[in-house]
Amino acid sequence: LNANGTTVVHYVYDAYGNIIKTDVTSGYAHIAAINSYTYRGYRYDYEIGMYYLNSRYYNPEIGRLINSDGLLDLTYMLSTNLYIYCSNNPIKYIDPLGYKWIYNNFFELNSYNEIHIAVQNYLAVKHGLETEIKGADLFKRSTNEIWEVKPISYKYNPIKRALAYAQLYSYLKSISNSKIGFSLGDDNFQYLSKKGYTYIVEYYSGHDGLIFYKFKRFQENKQLSPEVVTITVGVILVGMVLLYMYQNGGNRDEFSYAYD
Repeated sequence: LNANGTTVVHYVYDAYGNIIKTDVTSGYAHIAAINSYTYRGYRYDYEIGMYYLNSRYYNPEIGRLINSDGLLDLTYMLSTNLYIYCSNNPIKYIDPLGYKWIYNNFFELNSYNEIHIAVQNYLAVKHGLETEIKGADLFKRSTNEIWEVKPISYKYNPIKRALAYAQLYSYLKSISNSKIGFSLGDDNFQYLSKKGYTYIVEYYSGHDGLIFYKFKRFQENKQLSPEVVTITVGVILVGMVLLYMYQNGGNRDEFSYAYD
């Protein structure tokens, strides 16, 4: 996007992040050449043709991370592969930090900014604020304070955070006598999406006018994976066998006879 919010470079990817097509508006070829943040906000290294996932490098051509995960997860069978990307299903999952894939909620949302708007509306009602005043996400008319709402990734990425500050300070120029808002505190709330899914939304507010949020889908009756169920049942059966042997004095012949 340029300063007016107009799309000047548009990328088309396959599911694994390989760039299939790049559409560039005339006069903006230099932007496409230097832009490193593309697929899912990962940083793309043009020299080696890989994405940096904030901890490990990912090769989209083979759909694998090139160095192993430092965490071994035995919950799922595919988790034992320390180089796998998004459980071989990058449509269903995302991996923002390179350590663990998480469920991709955006297929259950009406639009990519639905949670963003939910955070704005929640804070507006809670603190008596106005939304979208000359571009500012939140505005308090009695004190002329302004706030900008951003996903949690902006909190930890220095480049994204700098862009958020630049956006916030541009509103100071367009809204007369305005000033950076103080902290609105940290809190969480439940949000029912337009497609009928419930989300737990958490937000964090400092004294710099920026409010960061993250969210996850609420799963009331989460079922265990088949692998976990199999292991659990196996452990129970072994425990029952050992208990029977112990109660019968450890006599293996008795045990065998009882089950013949």
